[in-house]
Amino acid sequence: MLSSEEVIRRFESLRQAPRVGGGRAPHKPLLALYLLGRIQQSARAAGTPMVVPYASAEPVVSALITEFGPPGRDAHRAALPFFHLDRSVWMPEGDGLAPRHTVLRDRRAVGRFVPEVEDALRRAPALVVAIARRLLSANFPDSYAAPICEAVGLDVAAAPDEPADAPKRVRASEFRPRVLRAYDHACAFCGYDGMLCGESTLLSPVALAAAHVQWHALAGPDEVSNGLALCDLHHTLFDRGLLGIDVARRIVVSPAFSGRSEAAQRIVRDLNQRPLREPTTPCERVEEQFFGWHREQVFRAGTAA
Repeated sequence: MLSSEEVIRRFESLRQAPRVGGGRAPHKPLLALYLLGRIQQSARAAGTPMVVPYASAEPVVSALITEFGPPGRDAHRAALPFFHLDRSVWMPEGDGLAPRHTVLRDRRAVGRFVPEVEDALRRAPALVVAIARRLLSANFPDSYAAPICEAVGLDVAAAPDEPADAPKRVRASEFRPRVLRAYDHACAFCGYDGMLCGESTLLSPVALAAAHVQWHALAGPDEVSNGLALCDLHHTLFDRGLLGIDVARRIVVSPAFSGRSEAAQRIVRDLNQRPLREPTTPCERVEEQFFGWHREQVFRAGTAA
């Protein structure tokens, strides 16, 4: 019988491996989150394992990778993680399998959790939540958590808090105030500068975030040179790759963005080619290496689907 700590250690090996230049490959974590959603939602007869046909998982997981992974042209992006997910957690089954979509499809591949891992997940529903939270935290910015969980049917809000010794992403407490101060407490894209007025003379920025350009989860430093002050809407669109910054430091709108209303035109499309609002102090401006990372790993520069 596996302990919860051992199951967590096995899933932690699914974190995407660092790539040259800080590239990201969240294929395995996304497949794992999909499978955890299946476990959380499903009931089973005693002794009957959860079997997942590749044909069922592929369209969902490929869509997850397309939406939440780096830009890519391959339509069937689930084949590699389905075949290569850590064997201490996952077992693909079928004759003559290979990590190719046509092979897994035509040979009717299926997969299942290693029995002792599935038993541990079934015994402790809170363990499913703890693992899901860690996968989300290690691989994505906070703005991705809710839409990913919704897409895979995961509820990570109802379980008890994780143990005190659970690893956390440690963020520098001064990052947000330093970034907001550098941008004069206004969005670097649209200039929004909303404040919450309290009973005292102190004002607090509201719906304004200090966004990491290179994600904190993927080694982005807590430095002003890696931070943008962004309103909540433009922060989300920037994290999702629908807004970016070109080499001339102008705002660009991705062709993947769609919005026909006057509001979408005014709030998003009118930003296209607008100069970025920069801090007045040159050393506080975002370094090009971080904008370059965002262009390569997040921004959706291709044509709309």
